[in-house]
Amino acid sequence: MKLTKNDRKALLTTFVAVLEKLLDLEKPALERGGKKRSRRSRADAAKLREIVRAERKNRRPAKLIAKELGITPAYVYMIANGKNGATESA
Repeated sequence: MKLTKNDRKALLTTFVAVLEKLLDLEKPALERGGKKRSRRSRADAAKLREIVRAERKNRRPAKLIAKELGITPAYVYMIANGKNGATESA
């Protein structure tokens, strides 16, 4: 089966588009705009819990707290409701 010049051009354009998408998926998250995750020490996590609970007690919106502390609003709610899985006394 012979392809015309326009058919070859369309096929190559489609092929290049697919390859570009595949190559873009292989980039690390930081190159795609994702943030690098960091671990907190036990002391930092305890301090963060205290700050979040105090702010929520003062009726501050979770979205603002999250933006200020660099965490997600869902994590703010989880901490404020005491469902963070960490033991306070250990």
